[in-house]
Amino acid sequence: MFFVAGFITYYEWHVKWAIQTPRPTTVGEWLRRFSVIGVTVLLCLWLQYITGAKAVSVLLFLNLQLFVIAYPLLNDRLTDFEFWLQGAIGGSFWFINHTFDLELFIGVALVLIIMGTVLRLFRNQIRYSWAFHMIYVVVLSVAYWTSYVGIDNWQRFGYIAMFMAMSVYSCAYSNATHKRALERAKLTHEVNFDALTGAKSYTNFLSESVAIFNQIRDDQQPLTFAELDIDNFKGINDRYSHLAGNGALVAVTNLLKTTLSHYVQPWQLYRTGGEEFVILFPNGDAQETVPVVRACWQALRQMDYHYHDQFIKITASFGVTTVRQADVVLADSYGRADDSLYISKQHGRDCVTVDGETLDVNPLSTVVVTHTYFTQPVIQIADEQPICQELLMRTFDHGRWVVPESFDLGVTTQVSMMRQLLAQLSVKVIAINVTRAQFVDPHHIKQLQRFVAATPELRRLTLELSETPTMAELKQIYPQYQNAGILVMLDSDSILQQRKLLAEGLAYIDGIKVDVQALSVADQQSIQQWQQHLEDHHKRLILKNIETLADYELAQMLNVRYGQGYFFGRPVMPRMI
Repeated sequence: MFFVAGFITYYEWHVKWAIQTPRPTTVGEWLRRFSVIGVTVLLCLWLQYITGAKAVSVLLFLNLQLFVIAYPLLNDRLTDFEFWLQGAIGGSFWFINHTFDLELFIGVALVLIIMGTVLRLFRNQIRYSWAFHMIYVVVLSVAYWTSYVGIDNWQRFGYIAMFMAMSVYSCAYSNATHKRALERAKLTHEVNFDALTGAKSYTNFLSESVAIFNQIRDDQQPLTFAELDIDNFKGINDRYSHLAGNGALVAVTNLLKTTLSHYVQPWQLYRTGGEEFVILFPNGDAQETVPVVRACWQALRQMDYHYHDQFIKITASFGVTTVRQADVVLADSYGRADDSLYISKQHGRDCVTVDGETLDVNPLSTVVVTHTYFTQPVIQIADEQPICQELLMRTFDHGRWVVPESFDLGVTTQVSMMRQLLAQLSVKVIAINVTRAQFVDPHHIKQLQRFVAATPELRRLTLELSETPTMAELKQIYPQYQNAGILVMLDSDSILQQRKLLAEGLAYIDGIKVDVQALSVADQQSIQQWQQHLEDHHKRLILKNIETLADYELAQMLNVRYGQGYFFGRPVMPRMI
């Protein structure tokens, strides 16, 4: 019995190692597959050698050999060719150890062929069903030992009983491992597939998308993301019931799967949120995949979905992007697809947007949001802790949120927004953008001085100048802000090129902001000198627009202490749901 237990354990491990793909494509994979048969052949040869060369119980070792022949034939991972090759090898050892006349040889051969055919057709039922398994064992052992000459019936009965005992153990082992495998498969399916729709789950998306992204980058192949969101889904739930909403999710999933099945590529559909889905297109560029996305979009628009005989119109908004060379991590690409999705929402829903460009604008759409405000932290790079929150403005222009040409926002509005913002901040340090005209305007200065004086919870207010003032203006105006405890920073794209102004005006500013996206090689070489020079005078240098891992690593390499950008957190813009 120890032999049987050891053989089964090793054989099952070997099968798992050797047969990793349904269809081998490399020489190594083919060799591993045939090693499964090779293991049984070598073991049978060893047992055959023992029966002929050692003073042992020959019949006992022949029974073990029969088990080694019979058990692998229940392997459901063998191809038809591998099964019949395994059977032919087993039959050869059978006939080697038996003495037959021609008629008996033909009769036994026919019985074995019939048994093999039945076994191949019903192998799973025979392997995992006690009744069918024991019928298979009885027929096989009776056929083997009744055709063996030179022993009496009691011996035949004993070896048949011994073989059945070995087979009982193997059946119990197979059923136990099969049950555990089914439980693991069920748990894996529950984790990897959405229970309601059958689409791949968000958990599966997180693991597979990262693996695909990394593989695609290594192979330098294209990868396209398509994110979609069912329009007015909350309205379906509220108006028709959650059951109607669940039915809509199932119908959308089935329709998308059907549409994608018309294409030969292995494109994957994931449900990543309540009514949000993602389609991954490995090895697919925009030229190839955008028509597929538009086919999905059109199919949803034409879908005939009814709930309790009531027609419910289903549409979806799509955001599409293709991985770029500058994308270091998955979030770089996924964020663009998400941005494009909500541009589709802002265009009135029911359309497709590719990298910010909307292809199918809803003719009934009306964009009412024209500007928005949000905060973005300034981060101490060493520990990634925020030291300040900057109040930023964006303007909605041609389907996307962009930096406005002017930050000319009234001081009353600025003060009102800062008061609201303070209640939400843990670090009560605020920075705002001001124009050159606002910086020198007496009314603006007075209102900001009053706000700071009347707001003791505000630890610090910083003004960031997007336009560089003259030296005379700095000398005249800076002391007024300094006396009120307000800091002044220059936030001009060409600030590093204005060396004379920086050298002469260092006493009239509290720091500078430099755009990492605009750094030249010469700027990178000089920025460390400026960093040290500013620190010696207790000033700050902040590297802004850090968007990717590469930008972040560049900031670390340059030993810049403070950074700001989407790498540390993407703002939540207004979304037209």
